[in-house]
Amino acid sequence: MISTTAIAVWCSLTGYWDARHRRIPNLLTLPAALAGLAYAVVTQTAALGELPWGAVAAGAAIALVLTLPGFALGKLGGGDVKLLLAIGLLGGHPAVLSSFVVAAFTVTGLFLALILATRLAPWPGLPGPLRCSLQRLPGPREARLPFGVGLCAGLLGYIVWLTWLQ
Repeated sequence: MISTTAIAVWCSLTGYWDARHRRIPNLLTLPAALAGLAYAVVTQTAALGELPWGAVAAGAAIALVLTLPGFALGKLGGGDVKLLLAIGLLGGHPAVLSSFVVAAFTVTGLFLALILATRLAPWPGLPGPLRCSLQRLPGPREARLPFGVGLCAGLLGYIVWLTWLQ
């Protein structure tokens, strides 16, 4: 059995790694995807939420449908695709959809904060060190925002919902 705590720790580590390095290595995504697939094949249920095998297959398919176009256009990295696939194999389609929605809102919020920060940078009323820090930020077009952080936040929220709120 795959522990919910182990999945939460893996997810937290993966989100931290993406925030810190702006990439998600295969060493973090592929073992989780294989573990989720193996668990689903052996037990005919998802590791999270005890959903039937069909929900796991739907989660994997939805994950690929949601991320492959962004990957093909160069807007998402391969690690993001594999991370959402692993989430689908571990938690089925509810985990995929909640993770993707939270990630979309998280990255949108980060993008808007980046736009606001770069607009405030030349404002003379800001203290010098803050103004210098804001001027070093990349512009919105150059920024590579970590989508995996939002995916992990969404999965952690889903785990909290399954564990305590359901």
